[in-house]
Amino acid sequence: MFTKDEANKSNCDASCLAKWPPLLTQGSPKLGAGVDASKIGSAMLADGTKIVTYNGMPLYYWIKDTNREIPLVSVGSVWFVVSPDGKKVEGPGEAKSTETPASAPAAAAAA
Repeated sequence: MFTKDEANKSNCDASCLAKWPPLLTQGSPKLGAGVDASKIGSAMLADGTKIVTYNGMPLYYWIKDTNREIPLVSVGSVWFVVSPDGKKVEGPGEAKSTETPASAPAAAAAA
């Protein structure tokens, strides 16, 4: 999740989405084990595609996570993994990178 998003609204612009690809859906998202069906939904992005939401928060992948695994908890103190209860996961696991997170330009696991 991106802490600069609003409930059911992505504030990640095109350059942000290039580094934080959205978890998209064309219909009803398929749920995995431990996912609370009452928290799953979708929201419209600026280009008309639908991003999956969990507990109202749009979900994204991290472009450097090429295996679509979740190797860390947060990036740049604005990107967090979402727990099954729909809250951001905080704690050890901050990404250390010389690259500025895509969120920095004023506005990006499935996270």
